[in-house]
Amino acid sequence: MIFTKHLYLKSKWNILIIHIALIIIILGAGVTRYFGHEGQMHIRNNQTTNIYRSSDRYIQAQFKLGDQVVSISDKVMLAPVKKVLFSQDYPWQGNSINLSVTGFIPNAKQTLIPASEGDTYISIVTGGKYGRQEFSLKEGETKHIGDFGLSFGNTTHTEDIQIIRRQDSLYIKFPQPMLVEASNSEEEANLVQGFLPLQLMSVHTINETSFLVNEIIEHGQLHFQEIINENEKGIPVVKVKVNEQEIFLPNGQEQQLMVGDTEVKVKVGYNTLELPFALKLNKFDLERYPGSNSPSSYASEVTLIDYANNVEMPYRIYMNHILNYGGYRF
Repeated sequence: MIFTKHLYLKSKWNILIIHIALIIIILGAGVTRYFGHEGQMHIRNNQTTNIYRSSDRYIQAQFKLGDQVVSISDKVMLAPVKKVLFSQDYPWQGNSINLSVTGFIPNAKQTLIPASEGDTYISIVTGGKYGRQEFSLKEGETKHIGDFGLSFGNTTHTEDIQIIRRQDSLYIKFPQPMLVEASNSEEEANLVQGFLPLQLMSVHTINETSFLVNEIIEHGQLHFQEIINENEKGIPVVKVKVNEQEIFLPNGQEQQLMVGDTEVKVKVGYNTLELPFALKLNKFDLERYPGSNSPSSYASEVTLIDYANNVEMPYRIYMNHILNYGGYRF
């Protein structure tokens, strides 16, 4: 347009400036898109921090063999589509380890299914002041429910309720003698001390919370499946392959596995990053429309602290009044 319409003529400089402005806007958007990043910074009143969380998710892994340790972190885009979302080979000890993100389930629940090979699990249902919960406990694991713990196959935690398996039977032991209600017993209450036989579907109550073991699975594997019901709330889960091993990772949770003699820790989630300076939140103001919970305005009174450059600057951040410092915008 500049050359075909002769916008370089003095009489058309006003139109030329508009076209140059469009070019600058597009270049600026490109710089922000491809070289910038966003995040969230959570600060309480009168607290100071230089930590913020990335808005992008990353696949993070650590390879360890003896004293040699390598950590990697790469950005990954998560979307519920039927294709490989990320795949990268990382050189390690003369070979390579492949990390692939092969799926993402934004709303999933964990289910236990029988398998030809797998660990032993018990399925537990609890109810009471902490609400109803259903979960599976692998042999050797412990789970805390409010103010007490349940362990399966782990007798080292004597302060927990211990459940063990001997041959095809289950036994239970409480940390101290207590009254335990049993729905399938002729007696209303029994004094329990030491390991006693545990019947499936028998209800026990401790600290206003009831629980029962409704199933034992000799060989089981945990899988995540998508929740179809929109009203049921689950967790985001990422499907990851480490070479040929496939695992399910709840967002932000780390899992460890072995690839040959190499110990691999992998997780997918947000990155925690540091600023070269800090912000202190002095006060957060929130005003609402009269008679409504809708915010009419909000502002943050902050102090920017940069010891390296001997800067301590107060600032008020509010709508269209952005704090710009050191290439960052708040």
